[in-house]
Amino acid sequence: MVTGSDNCSPLVKDSVKVDRLPALSLSKFKDTTLCDGQTVNVKLTATGGKTATHSVSWSPGGQSGLNVTLNPPVAGITRYTAVLTDACTKLNDTTAFNVTRLMPLGGSIVATPSAICQGDSLTLTLTQTGGKTSGYQWNIDGVPLTWTNLRTDPGFTRSYSYTLADGCS
Repeated sequence: MVTGSDNCSPLVKDSVKVDRLPALSLSKFKDTTLCDGQTVNVKLTATGGKTATHSVSWSPGGQSGLNVTLNPPVAGITRYTAVLTDACTKLNDTTAFNVTRLMPLGGSIVATPSAICQGDSLTLTLTQTGGKTSGYQWNIDGVPLTWTNLRTDPGFTRSYSYTLADGCS
């Protein structure tokens, strides 16, 4: 309330209401793991400040906006940061999270020894790399396996083929 008087005129009174904008707030996003070749869609929510001038910038990648699709360039962990500004509020709000991209799924099969005599047996050793390690599923000639070493007596010359899946790649 402001009052003023010149000791001659009637008393003048006036008031003005000043609204203080709430602090900027940007929603959070949880750390995420992606299989090789996948992307992640991120949808954030912004509140507070001068909403008409909200601006969200991302690094790395240089994207902008509340809704972005992130595609980490390499396997490993990429830390993403989004910054909310409004050209008014002095304190920006930030959210940061990690996106882990798994290595491409790979596998191999090795026979030890690679040549055997009639009646001898060999060991097939299966090795996997990359992918989602908790979800490996091996098949030898279409038969599911639950181990990565198989002792066998083929009885004749033959080839073994395998498929490897991780439910992800």
